[in-house]
Amino acid sequence: MGFLYARAKVVTVTRKSAKPRLFNLLKPLYVHPLSALERARAHLTAGRAVAIFPEGEINRDATRLLRGRRGAARLSLETGAPVVPMGICFRHNELGRLTAKSWTMQLRIGLPLVPRGPPRQRASIAAVGEWHGVIMTEIGRLANKAWPGAGKAMHHDVPTTNPHWADHR
Repeated sequence: MGFLYARAKVVTVTRKSAKPRLFNLLKPLYVHPLSALERARAHLTAGRAVAIFPEGEINRDATRLLRGRRGAARLSLETGAPVVPMGICFRHNELGRLTAKSWTMQLRIGLPLVPRGPPRQRASIAAVGEWHGVIMTEIGRLANKAWPGAGKAMHHDVPTTNPHWADHR
C-alpha cells in the first residue's frame, strides 16, 4: 500500500482516527511534516490535479450532503485552480436506505468552476465560505442531494453549458 501511495503522490490526511482502527498502527508511516493543505497546494502549484472529498467521510444520507470541509474552496481561491465537481449517487430504497443493490453507483461530473479574480495569497474566511457554498451546492445538484448550508451561502448561477463561469457572470 505504501508503494502505491508513494507512486501516486497521495496526500494523506492523518488528523482523525482511521477506520478500521487497526490502520491507526500504520498512521506514523504516513505522517508528513507539512500539512495536507500545504502538500495539496504544492501539487496544484506544480500543475498536478488533486482529488478532494469535501464531506470528509462516508455520507449515508440519501437526500442531504454533509456540511463539508472548506479546504477545496481555499485551495481553489489561493491557487486559481478550477474545481471540477462530482456527485456520487447510490441506489436507495423507498425509505432512503442503502440496499443490497446499493453498490452500484453513478458518478456525475460537472463543468469546471473557476474562481473569480486572480489567486489570493490568503483568501478571506468570507470568500472561502462563499466559494465553498457554490462548490457544495453544485455537488449536491449532481448527487441529487440538498446541501444544508445552501440557504446561508450567497447564490451564484452555476453554469450548465459554460465551463468558464467566472468569465461569463
